[in-house]
Amino acid sequence: MIPNQNKGTQRVDVCVIGLGVSSLALVRQLEQVNASYVVVSETDFGVWEAVARRGDDFDMSSSSAVSSFSWWKTLDEEDLFFSANDYYARLKADIAGEIEQCIVRERAMSYVEQADGTYAVYTHEGPAQAGPRIICKHLVITAGLSTDSHSILDMLERSLRIQDKTVFIDGYGDTTLMLMSRLMLGNNRVIIGTSHFQNLNKVVTAVPQIGYAPSDATDPHEHWHFNNHEIAYGNWSHSAVSPYSRFWLSGMFRKKAGIDDLLSVEDYMRDDIPTPVQGLLTRKGAFAGFGFPAKYWPVEAYFSFCDNGRKEHMLNHRMLLNDPYYFMQLGLVQVVHSKRIEWITNTECLIDDKAVAVDEKFVVKPAMPRPVQIERKDGQGWTYDYRSCLHGIWSAEQPNLYFLGAERPTSGSFAATGEMQCAFVYRLITDKAFRHEMVDQYEKNLQSWQHNYLNSGIGSAELLHAQFAGATNQALARLLGVQRKLWPSLLQGKLFEYLAGTCIPARYDDLTHVGKEYSQYCRKWINPVGPLVLVRSTYVYLFAANLVALGLFAGSIWVLILGLLLFVPIIQKLIKCLVYDTISYGLLSGSFNHLAFIFLICLSINLVGFVMGVNLEGVSWGWIALLTGLPLAFVATIIDIIRSYRNDKLPLNDIRDNHQFLNRFPAYLADVKETAWYKRYTQEECEQREPVL
Repeated sequence: MIPNQNKGTQRVDVCVIGLGVSSLALVRQLEQVNASYVVVSETDFGVWEAVARRGDDFDMSSSSAVSSFSWWKTLDEEDLFFSANDYYARLKADIAGEIEQCIVRERAMSYVEQADGTYAVYTHEGPAQAGPRIICKHLVITAGLSTDSHSILDMLERSLRIQDKTVFIDGYGDTTLMLMSRLMLGNNRVIIGTSHFQNLNKVVTAVPQIGYAPSDATDPHEHWHFNNHEIAYGNWSHSAVSPYSRFWLSGMFRKKAGIDDLLSVEDYMRDDIPTPVQGLLTRKGAFAGFGFPAKYWPVEAYFSFCDNGRKEHMLNHRMLLNDPYYFMQLGLVQVVHSKRIEWITNTECLIDDKAVAVDEKFVVKPAMPRPVQIERKDGQGWTYDYRSCLHGIWSAEQPNLYFLGAERPTSGSFAATGEMQCAFVYRLITDKAFRHEMVDQYEKNLQSWQHNYLNSGIGSAELLHAQFAGATNQALARLLGVQRKLWPSLLQGKLFEYLAGTCIPARYDDLTHVGKEYSQYCRKWINPVGPLVLVRSTYVYLFAANLVALGLFAGSIWVLILGLLLFVPIIQKLIKCLVYDTISYGLLSGSFNHLAFIFLICLSINLVGFVMGVNLEGVSWGWIALLTGLPLAFVATIIDIIRSYRNDKLPLNDIRDNHQFLNRFPAYLADVKETAWYKRYTQEECEQREPVL
């Protein structure tokens, strides 16, 4: 610890530029070991600080479990979601005392590598000739994203003051949905122009004993898809409305759900997506930027939360209804592909050649990693490139230089991802053996990361840095040597802990030492859905094992060889690619469970028959085919699809029957308009208007 005692040059081992969610865990680790460090940060925690300073607030789009640091002990709390102000209060509490003394309240302006390999940090306090403010051996830069927090907050404030207008939002994402929810309060009509449209529910109906639950709390299997082919464009969670699927069954489900009446889904279908077989042969993985995922509250979940004693808290913290399909159903929101829009003037556009007058316009741009330049000791400039640094964090080319905050986790788990990235940087700084190992394996690890996460992905270039948080955290845990392993977990009776939640650092007990709390979390959230995770991961293995047993039982070398081939990972992946999207429609009816059960029963029969020496000579191939389990699996899948199609609720994004909430919507608007924060914004607007004579 080097307290900030003077304005001269300070020499430290580690200098951290920017104190935010991405760097907090590293600063805490350095403080705990009494390291020589300093933090250069004009303000702390970016948008969170700005929201609190403005007196505003908003609902965060991830559960408290994944948006928390492991030391917050929030895994068993009743509040499932933080608001921005809740979050900032927790962050601020973490920098009291010694950490605050080590913060230099200045702005870092430039970075220069010295002849001895150290880095000089120049700030805005005085000209460069006055000398560097900091000289350090290790320089950690919180690159962050180019989101202008003030611009976002200005838009959010302005959206509350707009009344009875037609408002156009250019772009789609979480900010769009926040703007939409506020614009609904002022009796506005909203048009969203976007070339990407996809919704992942913020809360879903999980299982009866849980009811409505945060989607990221009950989605624990990201690490089971290290090769993310299925997740990239066959994800069950949006299969009923997937704009990427041209499969005829997808069209049937969409049509029944009524989505085709609200949206030209064909506009969003991707022509450049390969078939499953093509995808299997041409790539191993996919980066998460396959679309613009935006999480929202389905209308029934929102009112369910309100009715369970959360209404006052939700209203006071701007946890607003933001179900786009519901508002589309009410005729208040229209989603149009950008190619159908032609602007004539700043206030008038053509949508399908029909003139539309626009009163207000918002532009929502995707966040990008900020550019950072370093002057190297050879006098040449070095520019940070997310793609050329391992996980966007570190390059062996500049081994004492580290970057945090450039990766965008798709599940909103910024604290969780930040903590894992900080653990990786801390080990590089403090563990020489680990550092040498990472230098030796750098090219191999970098090429693997680029292939599996970047080069092989299909999606928007501006979202290249968006990654599945669970996959990133699992990859970093693998590098750190702290990942949970199957057999030790089984022997400890912690199978569900092994299956669950790679988004959450608490999963890696060797790193965070919060195993007890994590086990409680798994019992609460994961155990009810754990069997589903298990069968989704093992049904192909069960099928392969059954064919091996059948080959032995029937004395068929060909069936035996076929079964053994199915244990080859690429063959297993091909099977998943071919059936994943189809059987996902039967998810509510348990297709994965049924497949696993069928193959397990057949496996048991074949093993018993083989052990007992039953002679299958002369048995027809029809019986052999039946013992493979395939006929039963096919029939079960068809029945599951039919049951799911006939269900009152289709898998997610089903907007039918929302008319039951029509009577609640006016009451909801009245409740919001009675809040002090809403009155403050609208009264300020009234005071600015000219008096009516």
